[in-house]
Amino acid sequence: AASTGVPTEMENVIITPGGQSGLFACHIAIGSPGDTALYVDPCYVTYPGTLRSTSLNAVPVPTRSRDAFLPQPEVIDRLAKETRAKSLLLNSPNNPTGMVYPREHLIEIGKVCEENDMWIISDEVYDTQVWDGDHISPRALPGLAERTLLIGSMSKSHAMTGSRMGWVVAPAPVINSLFDLATN
Repeated sequence: AASTGVPTEMENVIITPGGQSGLFACHIAIGSPGDTALYVDPCYVTYPGTLRSTSLNAVPVPTRSRDAFLPQPEVIDRLAKETRAKSLLLNSPNNPTGMVYPREHLIEIGKVCEENDMWIISDEVYDTQVWDGDHISPRALPGLAERTLLIGSMSKSHAMTGSRMGWVVAPAPVINSLFDLATN
């Protein structure tokens, strides 16, 4: 609750061997082979491969410098409808652009995800690396806690990239699926 302001119980958290492992596991837990997963582009270099390795169809949501590299809700909506996407992978603060998504923009994206019944997978490993503005988690926005899977890691906040310490915060049914996956 300290980072997002959302009450969080033990059944909402699982520890993972790094944030990347959490991303991989989340996509397996909420998708089925052949489903579409959207991701914001430019992106962290492993995103497309991670999605493909979970047997998902990885579709980029292109961003433009003239829009400050913010994913446009109407583009997300169009791609979601065209592909029947199951999820949207966000990364704010974004790697590589550094863009921190403003609250109002995340609210609009959240509305699109709700309308299209999509999960939000929010990679927040850079949440402590904000020097201008505030990091806002989609999980902290009205109506989005039950639709958001938050990925965290100590790699950036504590300069521990080699320690492989990460976590997922999500609705309890998703965490149950992740426990099953971790056990196997």
